[in-house]
Amino acid sequence: MIALDPDTGREVWTFDPQAGKPVREFNAHRGVTYWEAAPASERGTCDRRVLTGTVDGRLFALDPET
Repeated sequence: MIALDPDTGREVWTFDPQAGKPVREFNAHRGVTYWEAAPASERGTCDRRVLTGTVDGRLFALDPET
């Protein structure tokens, strides 16, 4: 998964769920969703995540800023 700056197309960050595995598996992953908590004015903070799952049953919640 990668995040791109919409104005420049520059890569902001990348995430590889298989990073560090000695043997890479090929599996197509196309399911990604965005979640955002109630606005900061209601909760005092703002929480956002990009969520994706893997075929081996893991769920990743990524901070879209970092």
